[in-house]
Amino acid sequence: MYKIIKIFLLAMIVCLSLPNISAYGEENSGAYAGVTNDIREVLHVKENRSNQCYIAYTTDNLNMRSEPNLEAEILYIIPFNSEILICDYNDNWEIVFCKYHNNDSKNDIAYISKKYISNETCKSVMYNFPTNNGFKSFMPYTAITDISSMQYELQISLAHTGNFGIRQVGDRYCVAVGSAFNVDVGTYIDLILENGNIIQCIVGDIKSPNDTLEDNITTAENGCVSEFIVDINFLESDIKRDGDISSCNVGWDSPVNSLIVYDKNILKQGE
Repeated sequence: MYKIIKIFLLAMIVCLSLPNISAYGEENSGAYAGVTNDIREVLHVKENRSNQCYIAYTTDNLNMRSEPNLEAEILYIIPFNSEILICDYNDNWEIVFCKYHNNDSKNDIAYISKKYISNETCKSVMYNFPTNNGFKSFMPYTAITDISSMQYELQISLAHTGNFGIRQVGDRYCVAVGSAFNVDVGTYIDLILENGNIIQCIVGDIKSPNDTLEDNITTAENGCVSEFIVDINFLESDIKRDGDISSCNVGWDSPVNSLIVYDKNILKQGE
């Protein structure tokens, strides 16, 4: 299954209207006003915990599970950098207050691992793209041959051949972008399409200024503003036929309007 995160998905996770919600890590004794009896029952399962509620942010696309364990059913996925209301459950898991996106009248809860939440939103910058034809070219990952480069490290250590034959790191597609954005390989980015779809990506290579127009964004040869990194041996036939990654899915057949650059680099975690 391909993962295209649409803008309206950010509105899918609708937190309950709880008064006086505290910032992350701060206790709020009034945080349970209006919470359903079912949720109260879950919150009080562990007698010796304070069950404090916090506002937090997801550090990646995260699975919301029906029970606090990795084998439990995945109810849905919350996008990277989403704001959520959580409540302390145990040393490893938090409870997420939400409403199921297909039933706005039903208040419910899910569970999320503490490893993937942060008390701060990930900073980001949005860049508007020049007018483009929507063409999305590709390059083989085997063209990256400098073993001392970050590009090579990303492909060998972290990337895999994923949907449509495109190289991925986790859920994110590897792309080459122009030097205008001043980003490093490994940086999280989102491509915002004209039709509203968002393609979650990660910088896998930087285009040479010799190959782009003066804007240092657009490929001079074909007008492409985003070049996907692929495994030619597994690339879908439609893409090979058209020479355009857009052919893999009708939702991607749209010009790139803008790009969001996040202050997150998978190769620099822990620095």
